[in-house]
Amino acid sequence: MKTLRQRLGLAGLTLLAGGFTALFLGTVPASAADADGSSTEQPYQVIGMIDSVDLKEGYVIIDDHQYNFSSNLQVHAGNRSSSRYSLRKGAQVGLNMEVMPNGQKMATEIWMLQ
Repeated sequence: MKTLRQRLGLAGLTLLAGGFTALFLGTVPASAADADGSSTEQPYQVIGMIDSVDLKEGYVIIDDHQYNFSSNLQVHAGNRSSSRYSLRKGAQVGLNMEVMPNGQKMATEIWMLQ
């Protein structure tokens, strides 16, 4: 198993050590090369538990962070498509997002992990 230093490289550790964790985590690429040159997929930008869902207002709160639903939100359950109506409080999910210029986090894909 690769160490954090091998996976992120010196620049990533510098950012983490410098207190820019939130900024760094928001910009992690979906795919990265390991120190040996092989590619590892990082399918989710965020993994956490759903605290609440507001379908009317169009957002989900995961681990105390709000993510608004993008207009083209895709929800996955296993290897099939699902809908935002399947999102439930307490569910473990993986999420990909876009950060808008105003700082708003827009969920583009959510995977049901449990």
